Amino acid sequence: NVAFNLYLLSLGFNAVFIGTVLALRMLFHGILVFPAGLVCDAIGRRRSFLIGGVASVVMILLLSSTQNPALLLVIAALSGIPLSLEHVAWEPFMMENSGEAERPYLFSMNATIGMVAIMAGSTLAAILPAAFGATLGLEAMAIAPLRFTVLSVAVLQALSLIPLYLIRPSTQEAMPGGISLSNIQSRDVIGKLVLISGLTGLAMGFVMQFYNVYFAAKFGAGAGSIGLVLALGSAAAILSTALAPMAAERLGKVRMVSFVNLLSVPFIFSLAWAPGLAAAGVLFFFANGLRVMGLPILSAFSMERVQRRERATTIGLTHLAFDILNTPGTYLAGAWIAGANYGWPFGLAAGVVAVWALLFLRFFDRQSVAPSPAPVTGD
Repeated sequence: NVAFNLYLLSLGFNAVFIGTVLALRMLFHGILVFPAGLVCDAIGRRRSFLIGGVASVVMILLLSSTQNPALLLVIAALSGIPLSLEHVAWEPFMMENSGEAERPYLFSMNATIGMVAIMAGSTLAAILPAAFGATLGLEAMAIAPLRFTVLSVAVLQALSLIPLYLIRPSTQEAMPGGISLSNIQSRDVIGKLVLISGLTGLAMGFVMQFYNVYFAAKFGAGAGSIGLVLALGSAAAILSTALAPMAAERLGKVRMVSFVNLLSVPFIFSLAWAPGLAAAGVLFFFANGLRVMGLPILSAFSMERVQRRERATTIGLTHLAFDILNTPGTYLAGAWIAGANYGWPFGLAAGVVAVWALLFLRFFDRQSVAPSPAPVTGD
């Protein structure tokens, strides 16, 4: 998103259009993620990865090949389809290839490695436009250097398919019975997880996609400065996810997730009134680190509370709720930031985070230190 948002800005599009592009992608992802979960449970995790990965490469190439606003909107919407398959497959795959004792560490390590990759990506987003610009004799924020930066993402995505192809799961992946709604049995637990995910999506829609646009719009920051701030935020996330399993063992999964998100609220709220980029960077460091810290533990907890044959479907439902409520948040945030009304997105995001963190504690606190249900056959 760092490179792509800046690429759209270089084409002359404003924050409202960028918000529309991002909202459409998340909306279509949200609409299709539930059926994608049913498909993933039927065909298996690895096959879902590969289909989604190839399609993602195609979508990135298409997005970087046109400047037509209507085509950009259509392709952005279609790009939500492969994202759906990829998102619903990963957490069930990790759950089904790990034991209970090692699971928090596996989920946290996965998040930590992901954050390292994000930090590297943010750093490359700061370096590559300048490098391509110097090669082409253009400014870093010109169209061509930013387009080549976006194309670099397609190359990395294609390379990621190689280890995915080589992975061999430890259990039979496809579930008997094919694509069926009868897989959904843990309705009470899933319903609560869906509500929490929807509120999280709304909160993140207000701010998550727009940190780079906000830094550029309010402080006049360039690609290098923005990349540095985002890289520092990724560093905070790396540290926090590495510490997450130990915190979960001490506090319990539920209390740990609720506590760290409540701690992030004042930092998110204060970002709107940061006096300069340096202060905003410090606030972003703590806001992002605390927000991300609970994610791998929340994912592990969610997968433990549902049965194997409904795991990808559960991911589909929670992502559906996240994306549907993320869409209006993203659209509204684009309009607010375009009008320099920074208090609304950051203030509302902080409030919604506080609400869902307290609800999560109320729903599941009795289960936070309880043993997980016995795994079903095949785990």
